[in-house]
Amino acid sequence: MKRILILLLLSLSPLFCLNLDENLSVKKLDNGLTYYLYENSALKDSVSLILHIKAGSSDEKDNERGIAHFVEHMAFNGTKDFSKNELIKALESLGVKFGPDLNAMTGFDKTIYKIDIKNEGDNLNTALKVLANLGFKVKFEPKDLEAEKGVIVAEDKNRQSGMQRVFEQSLPYYYKDSIYEKRLPIGDMDIVRSATSELMRGFYERYYQPDNASLIVVGDFNKTQISDFIKVNFGDINGTSVKKDDKPIGYFNEMVVFNAFDKDITNQSVNFMFEGNFIPENSYENIKEMTKVYYISTLISLISNKRQSNGDSLIKSAFYPMDLYNKKSLNTFSLSVVDGNFTASVAEFSTILKGLRENGFSQNLFENAKTDLKALNLTSFKTSSSRKNQSYINEILNYIDSNTTFLSPKDSYEINEKILNELTLDDINEKFLDITKSTGVIVSIISKDEQNITKDEILEIYKNVKPLNTSEKVLPKTLLDANLSKVDPIKTEFDDKNLIHTYEFENGAKVHFKEMDTDKETVYFNAFKKGGYTNIPNINEAIFAVNISNGSGIGEFNDYEVRTITAGEVFNFSKFINRVSRGYSGSFLAKDMESFFKAFFVDFHAPKIDDNYFKNYITLSLDTLKRNLLQPDYKFALEFNDFYYAGNEKMKFADEKFINSLDKNRLEILLNELFSNAGEYEFIFVGDIKADKFLDMASRYIGNLNGDKKPTSIKDDGIREIDGTHKFERNYLSENVSKNTIIVKSYDLNYTAKNDIALELTTAVLNTLMREKIREDDGKVYGISAYPSLSVLPYQRAITSVYFTSEVNQKDEIYSDVKAIMENLKAGYKDEKELNSAKTVKKVELEKNFQQPGFWLMKMVNSKLFGIEFLNFDESIKLVDSITLDDIKEISNKAFDFENVVISSNIYKDSNLTN
Repeated sequence: MKRILILLLLSLSPLFCLNLDENLSVKKLDNGLTYYLYENSALKDSVSLILHIKAGSSDEKDNERGIAHFVEHMAFNGTKDFSKNELIKALESLGVKFGPDLNAMTGFDKTIYKIDIKNEGDNLNTALKVLANLGFKVKFEPKDLEAEKGVIVAEDKNRQSGMQRVFEQSLPYYYKDSIYEKRLPIGDMDIVRSATSELMRGFYERYYQPDNASLIVVGDFNKTQISDFIKVNFGDINGTSVKKDDKPIGYFNEMVVFNAFDKDITNQSVNFMFEGNFIPENSYENIKEMTKVYYISTLISLISNKRQSNGDSLIKSAFYPMDLYNKKSLNTFSLSVVDGNFTASVAEFSTILKGLRENGFSQNLFENAKTDLKALNLTSFKTSSSRKNQSYINEILNYIDSNTTFLSPKDSYEINEKILNELTLDDINEKFLDITKSTGVIVSIISKDEQNITKDEILEIYKNVKPLNTSEKVLPKTLLDANLSKVDPIKTEFDDKNLIHTYEFENGAKVHFKEMDTDKETVYFNAFKKGGYTNIPNINEAIFAVNISNGSGIGEFNDYEVRTITAGEVFNFSKFINRVSRGYSGSFLAKDMESFFKAFFVDFHAPKIDDNYFKNYITLSLDTLKRNLLQPDYKFALEFNDFYYAGNEKMKFADEKFINSLDKNRLEILLNELFSNAGEYEFIFVGDIKADKFLDMASRYIGNLNGDKKPTSIKDDGIREIDGTHKFERNYLSENVSKNTIIVKSYDLNYTAKNDIALELTTAVLNTLMREKIREDDGKVYGISAYPSLSVLPYQRAITSVYFTSEVNQKDEIYSDVKAIMENLKAGYKDEKELNSAKTVKKVELEKNFQQPGFWLMKMVNSKLFGIEFLNFDESIKLVDSITLDDIKEISNKAFDFENVVISSNIYKDSNLTN
């Protein structure tokens, strides 16, 4: 089974060379604005636009710390052509889902404004007009400035956490002697609170200039038309040249050990970072050098997987290059820490490092990694025509920021293939030695409590460890060495409206297949049977059985051996269990369909619990639990869960006693009870493969699964969340904030397709009203969002959950605000325009979703699982259009039942609880 390495895929897919992708048009207006156009029809009529300003927090003066980020916020508070409300309404009219972090971000070196739209009517021109206003026409009205200060202070509080504090402690080591260590984008709240329009405008006019900006447009559009729109909206903007300072980052050139610690973190680690020079991927040789680095990353992942699977180590190891803004590179080895034993992690690193320095990587490991990397390269090329807009935007941003060359998918594939064919084991071993001989090594110890590991202790551990054993076991070429005969389906149907094939086999298995090529070469699947947590007596036992089995390998082979046997094959699947169902989910490439089916066939007949993985998982679970019990969010969740379910034993979190009582044999028996019998399953596949080829495989591997037809059902175990009105508060947070949830429950809203979509639209209107009142007008929160849930089984009920982080003394006011807004909706909301904006956003979302195989898979599963009506795109759009303000009023009155409300708050530990 192949676990796709996302980092490597992203890094290797767009490797750069000398020839610019001919589909990328790069043009410059007379005022200096550069714009990049890339046509991509993977999603019909979908267009993504980015305005990139080459300025961020590292460009601030000492008295401007936080102003780059503040400017980004103020851009949405009113411009020359749009008042504050008009700007947001303009975005919503385009189908843009507006909210914090969705439309803009500020970093150390850049600020980005982003809009995703449907290309219809005048949308493109309007979107460009909005971006031109955000970039060059912001007003900075004093009245809006004061309200936004509260939002930014709330955002700062919202970001505070143990990991944030650890990151801030690490800055002097990552960014030695540089401006970066003094310029976190969120800034200095004293400066934010005292900021004036003049201070904001000074930064804005200094850096928001056309020659310091780039416009990126990717999607389904006409280049000639959009070029004309760009000239109209940006061509008359005057600007001046921007002077940018150099921002070097220093080198230590020696071993430096530091400890960043905070009691609220959960994940502890030891990291060895070898200082190196940044390598821009702008020549064949540089590309080759970086490919060696990614190759080493794959090899270290394989070694770690092998040591864990064989029971040689509990510690997870990883290697990756860390680029520090094109100034410096930190080639990082990261190791987990188990049971607070930091010296064991140092020893694990030393064992691997010493073994590889003395003996190098093995030939077998090298070949397995090459097979994987070549498969990922081929996959990237074959699926390139279905890549989404954001993928290309990320590459163009990298092209702009790193001054590299943007390759076409074909050139990228051919260059990568050539390099991978050229690379030898000696090349990789030599590169590894080159990286690890660096005199500059930064050792970071990330811990809950202060640690005192010294440089001398690390060197002594390295001196005394035994080097890694690099021997390899001989393994077969396949997980299933059998030729299964075809079993023809006993029943075949075709839904000509939705183009879905259904096959039923003699063993009772039902298979549904939809051919869909919007994700090229890829097929998604879900195999489920009815009955999840509510059908079984012990939830935690089922969860542990599933999780351990998913890491235990397949058949007689452990996880590393499976990874080795299936090297170069791209597929994955795992078992799942939730409230109402259990089964398998995953995906595969069309070329690896038979390998997927073979692996699935073996696992289905004999789901396993591997001895080593079982022991490791228990040890790691106990270690995680011990750390979690000291973590404020987990402590709160643990106690709230017991409160919410009135102390019901079945719903309790797993504790130490339960984990220690787990028995491997019992878990294997439970797995067979839960997941066997194909006759109880619905198998659903959606993707890019022909129906006849799919049926051939399904007839061999699903048709031959053990099973007999049996009905299944979703049982109601009678367990309910508490009814009535309640407050639940605890003082566990180290930050001076309150993390809050409002849960409104109703039994009065029955599930229908119309009620479901009406509840979504009602919640969208609710979110807009909460944002306008509580965030924009009052400045009390950074973000506040409601999420709806309308359940069919095991029982009918609607839940609307509202999440926000606030000042401790404002949480009750905000609850009153939320309740007042809900009561307003219940009384009869009159703004037809706001409802239409919510409809537009939903219709744009549906148009994108119905082009996605994963969305079809979800809809097909829900239809079969809950027996609900399956609506296609046209029917869904018609239903959205049918929702009226009267429907919003009716849904609000049924869903927002303040007789059943739970308000939970995790509060700063030094606050006084008065309720």
